[in-house]
Formats: sequence, structure tokens, C-alpha cells
Amino acid sequence: MKKNIRLIWQLYPSYLVIIFVSLLIVSFYISGYIEQFFIHNTEKDLLTKGHLIKHQIMQYLSPPDKDRIDRFCKNIAASTEIRATVILPDGMVIGDSEEHPAKMNNHKNRPEILTSLDGKVGFSIRESETLRIKMMYVALPLFADDRLVSVLRVSIPLTSINNTIGLVQSRVMLMGLFIAILASVVSLFMSRRISRPIEEMKKGAEKFAKGELDHRLHEPFISELAELAAVMNQTAFQLEDRITTVKNQKNEFEAVLASMTEGVVGVDRDQKIITMNRTALAMLDADPEMAVKRSIHEVSRNASLNKLLEDTIQSGEHRQEDVSFFQNGDEKILNVKCTALKNAVEKNIGVLIVLNDVTQLRRLENMRRDFAANVSHEIKTPLTAIKGFVETLRFGGADNPEDLDRFLTIIDKHVDRLTAIIDDLMQLSRIERKDEIQQIDRKVHPVEDLIQSSIQHCSSMARERKIAVHYTCDPDLAAPFDRTLMEQAAVNILDNAIKYSEENSAVTIRAERKGDRVHIHFQDHGIGIEEKHHARLFERFYRADKARSRKLGGTGLGLAIVKHIAIAHGGDVSVQSKPGQGSRFTISIPAEG
Repeated sequence: MKKNIRLIWQLYPSYLVIIFVSLLIVSFYISGYIEQFFIHNTEKDLLTKGHLIKHQIMQYLSPPDKDRIDRFCKNIAASTEIRATVILPDGMVIGDSEEHPAKMNNHKNRPEILTSLDGKVGFSIRESETLRIKMMYVALPLFADDRLVSVLRVSIPLTSINNTIGLVQSRVMLMGLFIAILASVVSLFMSRRISRPIEEMKKGAEKFAKGELDHRLHEPFISELAELAAVMNQTAFQLEDRITTVKNQKNEFEAVLASMTEGVVGVDRDQKIITMNRTALAMLDADPEMAVKRSIHEVSRNASLNKLLEDTIQSGEHRQEDVSFFQNGDEKILNVKCTALKNAVEKNIGVLIVLNDVTQLRRLENMRRDFAANVSHEIKTPLTAIKGFVETLRFGGADNPEDLDRFLTIIDKHVDRLTAIIDDLMQLSRIERKDEIQQIDRKVHPVEDLIQSSIQHCSSMARERKIAVHYTCDPDLAAPFDRTLMEQAAVNILDNAIKYSEENSAVTIRAERKGDRVHIHFQDHGIGIEEKHHARLFERFYRADKARSRKLGGTGLGLAIVKHIAIAHGGDVSVQSKPGQGSRFTISIPAEG
């Protein structure tokens, strides 16, 4: 894996290379320039001195006086650093400042001599074959009567010049080194100044990536980086604004989903759950931790729902039907609506499932149907009997006084039954209406007075059936209730207890307070009720034992009235009973208003 290098260590070495190469080039140029400068100046100086010597030595050349010329050359060496040499056109040395002319080689082939023999000033820098040191030579042609008679060569050792040049070059190198160090420090500073904003921008970008969109980048002095930082800040601001908008929309969406009474489930094409509100979790009895991202089949485990979902995915059409679920032994009916979810190109991407708990609605519909059928049956039966006896009387039945009296008694009995049914229906309607508009006249009454009044109301029937009625109640026990309605509820239960108890038995009433509720229990020792009837016992016209109920003259509305009275008071009514062990009905109402 390639290792990333920080920007500063990419910029800084580049700057160093550029600086050192530039300084090296400049140093070489300056060194060369200085060397050329000194050589040029030395050459001019040597040429000037050569012309001076030329004018002085001309007196010894017509004809050439070798001894005097040699002494003259040696005198020059004694007073100056210049070496003077006089050479004849054939290359013979006749005078020299340093050596005896006779010992010196022929100089005709020396570069500067060759140039001078052509009548020009000769110049060269080379190692002296005689002295074995590097010398600068200037050769001047000497003419007498327009004839080249000899060559004057003046020279100077380059040792001092080289020392001077070396000293200057060393100082230049030291200055270059100082400049290089200074430039290195400056370049490091500049590299850091360039790289630091980029590193800060990188850290800022990392914060943006982590979701810290409220962070803002500092705009550096470099205009391009400042523009980039400004763009990144603007991007972060816009992104933060959009994310905030999306979050708000998501929160609003979740709030809407959470507040919906309908269950909402979103699934993808693979039937994996995308979203699911609390209502749906409760309806499907699903674990919130396990629901999302799992298959709907694992959550619902309902074949009808799964088939409905698959049909919607395959067809892309809306589907709706009631589906039954069983939880803890109880049936729950959900109205399931499946709608295909489509993307911009109308391709199915999932299904939206809307669940409505219609258990109570379907139960009410069934109760309504049963109620209509029961009302029709309950009213039609006495009406049919009345009509039959009336027709009998019309067609001769009235001729016999005994039959007439019997028929009229039966008709009167059925009329009373119809009246009782209508009265109970009207009473039930009034209770429901009062409950809806909250007109229950609740005042604090002693519970004992309520029980005594109910017993007194049913005393005649109790005596006829030889049923003893006992009660237990704290005289100080009181509760807020509508005296008339609660007395009717107590009478209805007590009336049933007496009717369905065996003769010579007893009915016990017990009132008590538990917490914030007052409970009134009615215990009989009658035939009892099977458990399968308990749930529907308080429905209108529902009878556990239809034949016995009609024989005893019940309308089938008494317990329904009791239930509505209890509910109107913010309470409820319950039953505990087993066949052959009697029944216990309990009315519970709030102990305080």
C-alpha cells in the first residue's frame, strides 16, 4: 500500500532543491565571473607594465646586447613580481628575470610567442615549463626600423591571484550557505504557511464527514484556498440546512406515524420491513427491536396477510381485506390495506400496509345484526300471539266467557311484555344519551341506603320464592353516583339473582372499598352460568338460557342496562360463575367524583 506523504514534506524538499540548485548555479557563475574579472584586470595591468618595460628595453636592441638585456630583466624582477623574458625571432632567450638564458629552452613554439612573432600581442595562461607553476603571459613584439627584432614577454605567477580568487569564492560560498540556510528556514515557514491551511481544511472536512456541519473553516490568506474554504463552508451550511429539513420532515413523518390510530408498515420488494409505527407493533404484537429490517413473515406469521402482500407485490394493484389474528387466545380482526409503492419510473419498490383494528367494529356490527334480529324476534313473538288470540276472538272465541277471559289475560300478558321491552329500550337509550352528553347527576350517597332500597324493591319477589336477602356494608361507605340509575342497576342484578336462585336459598350483597373503587357484590346460589356465555352476557337480548329467561319474564335487556349504567359512572360490571355453583355479579364505580 502506497504511503501518503504530508503536503509540507512534498513542498519543502522541492523548495530546498530549487534553492540549492539556484544557489549552486549562482555561486558557479559568480565564481567564474570573479575569476574572469581578476584575470582580465591582471592581463590589463600586465600589458600596461609590459609597454613600460618595452620602451625602456628598446635601447638595448640595436644591436641586441644580451648581457645588458639580461641584467635589465633581473633588475625588473628585483623591484616587481613581474618576470621579464626577451626572445629573439628564432626563439632563443637572451634575457630572463629568473633563469640564465643559456639554460633555457627555445621559446619559439610557446603560444604567446607564436602570436607575437606575427606582430600581435600574445596572451596565454599556462604552466611554465621552466618554473613549473601556472603563469599568465603577455608577449609584445619589438620592432626596429619596421623590422621585428625580438619579443618581450612579461609574466606573473597566478598563485596570488588564485589565492585572492579562492578567498573571494570562499566568502561567496559562505554567503551562499548563509542564504541557503535562511532560504531553507523561509521555505519551511512558507511551506507550513501553505500546508497548514490545507491541513486545517482537511480537519474541517473530516468534521463535516462526522456530521459536525456547524463547524466553519477559517479562510486563509491564499486566495485560491480562501475561495475553496468559502465554498466548503457554504456547502456545509447548505448541507446542514438540508439535513435539518430532512430531519424535521422525518420527525414530522414519525410523529404522524406515531400518532396515527392505524398501524402503518412499509416493506420493500423482498418483504423486509422498512418502517413500522407503534400502533402496528401493538396490533401485530411485535418486538420493536426485532421488527425493522426483518421479513414481515417473521413478524406477522399470518398466512392471509402474507398472501395479500404477495398479491400486491406481483400485481402492483391495491388490495384490501379483513384478516383475523389470534393473540393470547383472543381473536383480533384487522382490516388490511396493501398499496404498491412505486418509484419515479413506476417500478414497484415495495408495499405500504395500513392496518385498522376493526375487531370492535365488526363485533358491534354483529351485535347490531343480532340486536335487530333479537328485537324483531322479541317483539314479533308477543305480537304474533296477540294477533292470533284477537283473530280467535273475532271468529267466535268471544262466545265462551271462560275462553274470552283466558284469551284477554294472555293478550294482557303479552302487552305487558311488549311494554317492558319498549320501556327497557327507552331506558337504555336515555342512559346512553346521558353518558354521551355527561348529564349523569352524580352526588355522594351512602351505599347502604342504595342496597336497602334495592332489597325493599325486590322484597315481594323474594318472599314469593322464599329467598333470603342479606347484606354487609359499612354505614360510612359512600360514593358519588346517580341514585336513580344505580338503584335500577342494583335492582336488575338482584332481580336476576332472585329469579335464578333455587327456592329456600339466599342472596348475599356485600359492599366494600378497595383503593379508589367501591365494589358491590351480588352473590346468589342459583344454577350458575357457563363460562362461554360470560363475554356476551351483557349484550342486549343475549340469554344464556333462553327458555328459562322467557319463562321468568325477562326482556333480555336488564344486564345491558346495568353495564351502561356502570360505564356512565366511569365503572364497570363483571361476573364470576360456574354451573351449579351460583353466580357473583360485581358493580365497580369510582369512590370519589
